[in-house]
Amino acid sequence: MRVYSLKEEVIKYGKTVCSTHAMKGGKIMIEDLKHKFDNLGDEEKIEFMKLIMPSFREIFRKNPEKMMAEMMPFCEDMMKSCGMDMQGMMKMMGMMGKQKT
Repeated sequence: MRVYSLKEEVIKYGKTVCSTHAMKGGKIMIEDLKHKFDNLGDEEKIEFMKLIMPSFREIFRKNPEKMMAEMMPFCEDMMKSCGMDMQGMMKMMGMMGKQKT
């Protein structure tokens, strides 16, 4: 399955991506991972996101302020492109949480 091979690359290169961010090769590796992700089907992208969610959780746990400052603009843009604001998103998430219980 292509999702597994992409996850495998993230695990293999994850530390390299972080440590080579300022180096010439780091950006190329990140762009390559992005290209591979873009070539996945929607279901594969969802599966991949579920696989890497624990890594995001750990990053947010280590430095929540930095992650919020860096990620909130992207989240807000995504919500606006779907015609939603933070209040609408929270309401939808609350409704989804109630459905699972």
